[in-house]
Amino acid sequence: MERIQELLSEEDVQKLKSVPKRRSLYKREIVRVRKEFGAGVYGYDPLLSDDVIEGFGVKALDIAMAAEVLGWAPVVGLEVGLKETIRYFEKPIRGSY
Repeated sequence: MERIQELLSEEDVQKLKSVPKRRSLYKREIVRVRKEFGAGVYGYDPLLSDDVIEGFGVKALDIAMAAEVLGWAPVVGLEVGLKETIRYFEKPIRGSY
């Protein structure tokens, strides 16, 4: 990050670090992704629902800005990344370090 900061203006660095993003998610979508990748949710299956979860005030990287300013693009797709992340966090739980 320090090298990036040397190359970019302070304004660009701040844009790349975090962009407040509000978005709505359907519970059904969260459950689908969780089931698809085999991730347990504290030992129970949540009910499918079309309820909307509003206002995740999540700070996330603006990928478009990173692509424009740095020429960066992700090398791992969403599905592969989620599978690897789930496996990583399940290792300590299942005792397979």
